[in-house]
Amino acid sequence: ASHFKKMDGGTLLSFYDEAADRATAKPAPPTEAELYAPKLRDFWAAIAGGDAVFEFPEFPKPLQQYFHHFSALDPAGNPRLIDNQATLKLVVCQS
Repeated sequence: ASHFKKMDGGTLLSFYDEAADRATAKPAPPTEAELYAPKLRDFWAAIAGGDAVFEFPEFPKPLQQYFHHFSALDPAGNPRLIDNQATLKLVVCQS
């Protein structure tokens, strides 16, 4: 908010009151990223867990398609379980 103060001799001095501006300011609308971030809270944990399927129907189509690429699905949409399907073969060696 700008304020004016009359100085000796009739001169007007203008100054900006930042604190008054902050006190009366409306909060900024959330950015697009802030709207989606809460829904992605567990995204990296799901990636680390392996073989996840990511579906965010509430997201705009371009975002849905982007996150769908991280899903463990083949091009036909069938599960493609590759992360948690390892088999370890243990061999006992005798000396």
